[in-house]
Amino acid sequence: EAKDLINGELIATGTPAPLRRAEQLILGTVLGDGYLSPLRKLSLSHSTHEWTEVKVRLLTGFGAVACKPNKDNSLPMYTKPFPYFSWLRERFYKNGVKTTDRELVKKIDDFGIAVWFLDDGSTRIRLQNSKRPVSEIATGTLPVEDVSWLCSLLTDRGYTCKPMPHDRQYHKIQFTVDGSERLLNAIAKYVPPAMRYKLPANSPEYEPLWYEPEKTDTFWSEAIIEEIPVPMQKGKWERFNLLYCIDVANTHNFVTLGGTVHNCWMSNVMGVI
Repeated sequence: EAKDLINGELIATGTPAPLRRAEQLILGTVLGDGYLSPLRKLSLSHSTHEWTEVKVRLLTGFGAVACKPNKDNSLPMYTKPFPYFSWLRERFYKNGVKTTDRELVKKIDDFGIAVWFLDDGSTRIRLQNSKRPVSEIATGTLPVEDVSWLCSLLTDRGYTCKPMPHDRQYHKIQFTVDGSERLLNAIAKYVPPAMRYKLPANSPEYEPLWYEPEKTDTFWSEAIIEEIPVPMQKGKWERFNLLYCIDVANTHNFVTLGGTVHNCWMSNVMGVI
């Protein structure tokens, strides 16, 4: 019952949250080219149209759609607005500036790393007489302390790397030759045909099932308990002097045993809301 709720308990909102594959794609995209807007949407734009399109396919449960190409011919994507993206923005855009939420990014796996690399990574042959690749990931405006932490995380996974200056005011993650080979071999199965140019020849084959549409979970929002003084009623309305109101931010939905409730109010019929 509403009266039994305490601060911080979770309420099912009746809106989507990602399962494993979609969560990894979203994490990699947020670290890469994605933007979490104040309007509770995830948006992105890629010059390789197929890369946008495979993301749209996996994020179907979030109402993702590809839009008309931009003037630079990049293909944008937008999701519908959901509380899950608002929750993510609070963690990745503290004070409006993009940072790394370390608790969430610790969950990233090779699929999420692949998405991040395909957004912002590149591979090159360092020496003319060497066929061993060297890879790097641009980290944009992320603070250097976040870049250093990300390097430690990747190195612990076996992808040895270090932070390096990039474009004077920014930084990048540069992998060693061995770290590059391990990374590229691990992520190859997640790389669709249009993005294979970022891999060496004879890399493991692409597995398209990773980007197939996935069912969604339910997003759970933390309860915030507030006491709101109301005028005391008398007579036939006295029975309503003790009321509990559940309000879920943004969507105003919550889930009960009877179904999803939206913008409820007391009916004239007793026991009906």
